[in-house]
Amino acid sequence: MDAKSASGFCRAVILASVALVGCNGAPGPTEPPCVPSCADPNSCRNTCGGLTCPCPTGDVCDPGGACRPCVAGACQAAPAACFDECGNADSACAKRCADPDHCVDDCGMSNSTVCAGAECDPSSPGGCLDTCGQYAPQCCCVATTCATVSTCADNCGNYNPEACSGLACGSACQDTCGNPDPNCWAACVDPTSCTDDCGNFNGVACGGAAICDPLNRGFDTCGNIQDACD
Repeated sequence: MDAKSASGFCRAVILASVALVGCNGAPGPTEPPCVPSCADPNSCRNTCGGLTCPCPTGDVCDPGGACRPCVAGACQAAPAACFDECGNADSACAKRCADPDHCVDDCGMSNSTVCAGAECDPSSPGGCLDTCGQYAPQCCCVATTCATVSTCADNCGNYNPEACSGLACGSACQDTCGNPDPNCWAACVDPTSCTDDCGNFNGVACGGAAICDPLNRGFDTCGNIQDACD
């Protein structure tokens, strides 16, 4: 490339940069955000591409964006767990395994297909069986330790509330496996009895909120010495 061509090329690059960045280094103009609207009554796809448009009564939104008549007993487009896509109660329309330990889904049904492979049978380490009693290839691995505490997974990559129990807190009063754990308190709920949200006497949680003990002058209800309680 000769000097003249190089100069022209550089100028083009600079002009393009200015157009994108704007004057004085300020950001250039951006596309206005798409405002969705629902123009087609037979489609649940909005003008921005999302599936947010309502379908006529009795129809459901197909994954492809079309509104189609609901099918009784079908769960594909069900609005919630335990209902078919027409809105009828249907225990076959479970969405998740609620209790992997006992192979029970969120509709309360045992031996549910949604629980298949969710947890390996703890009574048969490496036996290739899940807690539903079905063959699960990932359960052929013999677990020896908890590998990922946050997801309650053992060294085989499977959900394992036995190996990971009590190692870390998840939600209030539960560990990351969903097991009850009184050490996972979050707050004081009753300073009068110095009780935390897990129902335990807790001088740490309630220490700053406890009130004076009417039966023990100089102490609060958690048994802490308090000058204000003299």
